[in-house]
Amino acid sequence: MQLLPKPLLHDDRRRLPRIGLDLYGYEHLSLLVIPHQSLEARLLDISPCGARLSLPLAVANLGLGEGDVLTFNPRLGGQGPLYRDLACRVRWFSGWQMGLSLDQDLPVCVTDIFKLLNMVWRA
Repeated sequence: MQLLPKPLLHDDRRRLPRIGLDLYGYEHLSLLVIPHQSLEARLLDISPCGARLSLPLAVANLGLGEGDVLTFNPRLGGQGPLYRDLACRVRWFSGWQMGLSLDQDLPVCVTDIFKLLNMVWRA
C-alpha cells in the first residue's frame, strides 16, 4: 500500500488561541492596506497575534510575498485606535489564503475579540 503525500499547508505555529470565524459561518470583511492601495479580504480566523484571510482574485496582481509589511484593519466593533491600522507581516500563502502576524499583540484575549465581533454582527 502506497501512502499519498500530505498536501502542503501552512505551518501552524500559533502562540495564542484563535477564533475560527469560517467554522461558525460568519462572513466578516477586513481591510488590508498595501502601499497606495487598500482591499477587502474575508477574515477567516483571528487571534491577539495574527489572522488568516481569504483574498480576492485581484490580489494576484499586487506581487505580495512572505515577509511583506502591510497595515491591517480587522474592523472589530468599538473601533478604538487599538483595533485599527495594525502593522503586520505576511507569514504564509496557501492558495487564496494568507496568514498575517501582527507586529504587536492586541491587548485582549480571544473572548474579548469575539465580543467585539458580535458588536459588528448585531449592528
